[in-house]
Order: sequence, then C-alpha cells, then structure tokens
Amino acid sequence: MPRIRVHVLHCGRIGVAPDLPASGQWRWPAKADARRTKADARIWLPVSAYLVEHPKGLFLVDAGLPRTVSPTGVEDRAAQLRMFGRGWYTLVRSVVAPGQSIGEQLAARGIRPRDLDYVLFSHLDPDHIAGISEVRGAKRLLAPEEEYFWSCRVNLRYTSRRLWIDEPPERFWYRVNHIGPESRSYDLFGDDSVHLVHIAGHTEGMFAALIRNGERYVLLNADGAASPRSWAEGTVPGICENSVRAKKALDWIGSMSRDPACVASLCSHDPDIAPQTIEF
Repeated sequence: MPRIRVHVLHCGRIGVAPDLPASGQWRWPAKADARRTKADARIWLPVSAYLVEHPKGLFLVDAGLPRTVSPTGVEDRAAQLRMFGRGWYTLVRSVVAPGQSIGEQLAARGIRPRDLDYVLFSHLDPDHIAGISEVRGAKRLLAPEEEYFWSCRVNLRYTSRRLWIDEPPERFWYRVNHIGPESRSYDLFGDDSVHLVHIAGHTEGMFAALIRNGERYVLLNADGAASPRSWAEGTVPGICENSVRAKKALDWIGSMSRDPACVASLCSHDPDIAPQTIEF
C-alpha cells in the first residue's frame, strides 16, 4: 500500500492572552483582549500548515501567515494593522521568522505553487488563510461554502477578507453522511481517503481533515481544539460562534484521537507539536 506523508510546517507564530486558547468563551472574550495583556505575559503559539504527499496528489491544509505580515522577520504593528485590521489585532499579535512563511518553506523543498494539486483552507480566520498570497498558482484552492457565506456577513472576525475577496478560493459543499459531529463531510478524492469533516463551533464552516491509509489515519483538527488537554478536560476553544456545536466537535475529536487507529491528532496551535514528518 502506498505511504502517505504529512509534513507539519510552522508558518509563523501568534501571541495571545494566556486565557485565549481554551477559555471556553463565546465570540470575543474580553479577558483575551491583547490590549489588556502585557507583552511579557502573552503566550506564543505556532501557526501550523500541513503539506500532504498523497498517492492522489500533493496538497496543503491551510497556509499560515505570509512574509508581508512580518517583513523583516520581527513583529511589525503597522504591517499587521494594514493586513488584518484592528479587530484581529485586538486579540492576536503575529510574527513570521525568516524562512518560515509558507512560500519560503515550499521553495526550500523545491515545490512551486503550481505543483500543488490543492490548497485547502479549514476556515477563513487570518492565521489560516493569509498565506494565500504565497500559494496562488496552485491548481485548486478550496474552502467550505458555509465558511465563505459567513465570512461575507460577520464583520469583526473577517475584516482580513480583503486579502482574498477579489479572488476568493473555490467553495465546496459538505455532503450528508455518517462522518463527524455534524454527519457531514467532503470526500476530496472520492475514495474515502481524505474527508474534510464539518466541525462547526469555532466558526460555522470549519473542517478537520481526516486522512486515511487503510485502517489508520491522521486527524488535522484546525482550531477544533487547542491541544490534547482540550479534549481531556472538555474545554472548547476560546472563541466560538456556537459553543454547543464546538463542544460536540471537541467530543468527536477526543473520541477519534483516542482510537488506536489514530496515528496522530494535531491541533493548529499546539505548542508541543514540533515541525515533523508523519509517515503512515
């Protein structure tokens, strides 16, 4: 059976209030306001993207932060405000070290955007889609229809949509089935090997990528959980559009992660996950 490789890439870091990753709050938690958090009290978390070598194609899940958010490799307030607006900057600080942007990491591997069969955006928060500027030229860029719908209507969260709205990614529709907390997913290749599983809560349209090879699988949870501690303690992510659905998604993630067939269950901002390659 052909092997699948999942490369964990860290495409920048975000600095947030300590309570943000798993505060169990709804919408914009006041205690996570970065303006109320001293610089030395912030915690810095990785921004992950995943390069997947699959028998059916080469694809990315999320694109992280681009070089333009941190032109000289250090935190740049003006660049962040210009790209993301004040709403996002209220909660999140961003920095991309030299060589860490998705374009730079792909180039270091000899991969051009046009070599990518897909770039899949789990949801449209800035730290997941801002790197779109460095992967345009990929054969297909995809995001969930539900996520796109709400990104055009929720002003505070998606102020950075100006980065992509003039040339948005294609949208796909979830299909009703037996997979995931919402019983809906999108079968990327039509062979059950990659399902983009609807895990609403953190946002309305977000997916987790379930990548299967035979009986074994890797689960990429996006922001459905902050770390394994989230499902161990039952604490949903700090910003939720719907906390009930977020808890339902978290319970599903926990169940899948405890399955012996699960090779790895990865969260986008888990500080304990280092860049690595998972082969299975």
